[in-house]
Formats: sequence, C-alpha cells, structure tokens
Amino acid sequence: MVFFALIEGGLALFGGAWSALYSGDPGYDWRVRPSLNLAAVPHLEEGQPFAVQTNAQGMRDDALPTTGPWVLALGCSTTFGWGVEREHVWTEVLERSLTVPVVNAGVPGHSSEQGLRLARELIELQPDVVIVGWGLRDGQHAVVPDVDRKPTPFPRNTRLFRLLAGQLGGEQTGDTPRVGTLRFRENIEQTTAIAHAAGARVLLLDMTARSDTPSHGQVLQALELPLLVPKLTDEDYFPLDPIHLNERGNRTLAGQLEAPIRVLLTPEVVAPPPEATPQQTP
Repeated sequence: MVFFALIEGGLALFGGAWSALYSGDPGYDWRVRPSLNLAAVPHLEEGQPFAVQTNAQGMRDDALPTTGPWVLALGCSTTFGWGVEREHVWTEVLERSLTVPVVNAGVPGHSSEQGLRLARELIELQPDVVIVGWGLRDGQHAVVPDVDRKPTPFPRNTRLFRLLAGQLGGEQTGDTPRVGTLRFRENIEQTTAIAHAAGARVLLLDMTARSDTPSHGQVLQALELPLLVPKLTDEDYFPLDPIHLNERGNRTLAGQLEAPIRVLLTPEVVAPPPEATPQQTP
C-alpha cells in the first residue's frame, strides 16, 4: 500500500490530472474543465489541433448573461464544436445572426444520461430557449449502458489504474446502446419538463443522422415538440472524422436554426378581448 501510494502521489505531482480538457469521472460523469485556455487540443483524425477556452462554468463560451433573453445549447461534441475554432462553432454563428447570446454547454461524449444531470443545473439559470441536441452518443455501442454506470470505485479511480488501462487498450466496445430508446425518451421528456417549469421554450435538435442506431432520431420525431432535423451533406463533415461538422457544416446548421429560434424567442402576442358593444335601446 505504501508503494502504491508513492506511485499515485508521483503521478499526481508529475502526471497531472487524467485529462487536460475534462474533470470528473471518465467512466460515469465528466465535464469540461472551467477557465481553460488550451492552445492546441488534438483532433486526432484530421491531424489539426484547435484551441479551447472555457468560462468559469466550464462552457466553451463567455461569462453567462445576466440580463436580456438568451439561449442555452445542450449537447455533445457536435454542440461543443469539436475540431473547429470557437468563432466557427454553430452556437457562435447563430449568436451573431440573432444578436442574442447562445451559450454553448456542449460536453464531448455526453449522452442524454450525463446531459440530464448538467441540464438540471443550467436550466436553473433561466434561459429563454433551450436547444436539446443529444442523441448521437446515446446510440453509441458500449459494454454497460450509461444508466447502469456508477461512480468509479477504488482502485479503478486512481491515476495508476487509468494509466495501466490505457496501456492495455482501455475499455472494450460492446453491442448495447449507451442509452436505450425508452430511457432516451424519458431523459428528453424530463429535460423538457424542467425547461418548461422554468419558463423556457424547447427546440429538439436531431443530430443522430450518423448515429450507430437511427431509432433515437425516431424517438425525437415522435415527440410533440418543436424539432429541427438538419439538412446536411458529406461536405458539411470532416473527411476523416465523419461525425463532426467542419466550418461549412457549422454555418449550415446555424443558418437552419436561426428561423425556428427567432420564433421561440418572440413572445406570443395575445389578442386583446373584443370591446363590449353597448346595447342600444330601440
């Protein structure tokens, strides 16, 4: 135990955290680190790094707005903007078009299971509109479904174990979706209910076109909620990373989101009741 403690202490001192980009539990619930200023995050497939800066809440954005209407964008790496610089991410492009803050709360790798936990915290900040963009990672195959995952116990949560696991190839891929369709529907409905209770309107964003299981997109389409299914082509994705949007794809998605988000940001105009017509005496 003393030898193990010495190795773990040395890894903590010289090896740093398990990730420069993420904090939390890599097998259960992780977040993007707050107050980051990383000049070169590797985009392994394309071989081209990109910069990542985050605010005090770990979002790839500026400080959260304190006044006026704003939009909260929930999702995975397709919301985070994996592989592109921040000014090209669709949330930023949409923000410039709307002239309303669109806060990027995407966390790479998140399914609706981790996303729901994050949504509970962020919706309390009272956005006017919530874009829900999970689904791509929900259909990803895994050994253990996300709903059955628990916080990583000792010694699997140590730096030494993670180092050895990485050297041995890490976790294997299974044949079950990370989040099944029934659970996925429940997570989306819970998120929607939380948003509605906070006075926010919801737009579902179906990013499951390149998911392992297209049935998650069918779940979104079956819900009676505003939904955008983006019209994208191969030219909107990286050639060697076909699930993430390139600069063109981010612009395309932002352009298709602008009109429905404008509608949701516009308060409903309630027609005044008709004026009473005075009775005339014959």
